[in-house]
Amino acid sequence: SVQNLQITDLSNVESKKRFEFLEAVSGTMESLLRYFKQ
Repeated sequence: SVQNLQITDLSNVESKKRFEFLEAVSGTMESLLRYFKQ
């Protein structure tokens, strides 16, 4: 069961990384759009 815990921990970290990456990308896109709208 310890092994299973480690695996879920790893996938949680991966999905958190992916989410943070997507947030950063969408934030960049938003600021670019704002910049071009000026």
